[in-house]
Amino acid sequence: MSQQKEIELKLELPPGNVGALDRLSFLKGIKPAKAKTLLSVYFDTSDQKLRRKGVSLRIRRVDGRHLQTIKQRGNPSIGLFSRDEWECDVEGRQPDLDAARGTVLEPLLSKKLRRNLKPIFETRVRRQIYPVRRGASEIELSIDRGKVEAAGASSPLCEMELELKKGEPGELFEIVRALGDAVPVKLAIEDKAGQGYDLMAEAAPPPVRAEPIALASDRPRHSRSSRAPAFTRSPPTRLRFVTAISAQFIKCASEFAGCAPQSRYSRKRWLGRKPRR
Repeated sequence: MSQQKEIELKLELPPGNVGALDRLSFLKGIKPAKAKTLLSVYFDTSDQKLRRKGVSLRIRRVDGRHLQTIKQRGNPSIGLFSRDEWECDVEGRQPDLDAARGTVLEPLLSKKLRRNLKPIFETRVRRQIYPVRRGASEIELSIDRGKVEAAGASSPLCEMELELKKGEPGELFEIVRALGDAVPVKLAIEDKAGQGYDLMAEAAPPPVRAEPIALASDRPRHSRSSRAPAFTRSPPTRLRFVTAISAQFIKCASEFAGCAPQSRYSRKRWLGRKPRR
């Protein structure tokens, strides 16, 4: 399988604003490639071993071909995904695991994993590609519209991908700046594989454990100030924890607000309090 480094920026795009892209100055005079339909099937085990190991495996059908792609998933940085990927053509809809030699998947291919590997979700999108040149950089701007399907459920998908083919990653953010003036896009946190796993879990945020907190050692053991822990973890670590907790709180609060009665009388009765007459 051929290996390459994929560098791309993913953006979430409101479906009703796709037409506004025609007004962008840097797309003037650029003829898009013929739109294609992509059907991608992702494989993993029931306990999601590949995901836990930071690996994704998919078979994509396009133009009568079946393309096998293995990616080493990393943590995106504000929408920017940079990861190794391996691709090759395969004969049919099932993965060719013998072709995975020399990839990040090879060390995981035990007999048990080979037996338990199965399709877990798929994406169906219509893709429109614009080849963009900015200075010495070559960028592939793709618009994907379709859906993610998993476990009998589906979720709409509308996103933009800016893949750097040649040049500096900073050019991707320059395009985002130009987009922001015409289209209300926002940086994506998850790629299509992440959206599929989220759909399988009904998009429930995972539980977050607080990391160990180190206490300052230079305070008196029994002093009043020693009861207040001194945070010595880095700000990003604390921010990740607080952000996750905030997201969970907002979700719970939304559910509470949605099921709570709205009138003053019914709210107090619902909460077990007697309303004033």
